[in-house]
Amino acid sequence: MVSTYFIDKDPLCNGMHVIHSASCKSLCGSNAPQELGEHDDWKEALKEAEKTHEQVVGCFWCCPEAIRR
Repeated sequence: MVSTYFIDKDPLCNGMHVIHSASCKSLCGSNAPQELGEHDDWKEALKEAEKTHEQVVGCFWCCPEAIRR
């Protein structure tokens, strides 16, 4: 299912940038999210994010599979 994904512009203290789906409840509290566009799944969104960010991880709440990759 296609969803819009976002990435936090500012990294966490460990240098990781977090990706979120548009439906993520923690997105509204995230730090200045940047839209990554529409993707079929978090894997595609992660690839898009890695084009501009060296360290990327999925949100614990909406992309938990991306944390364990």
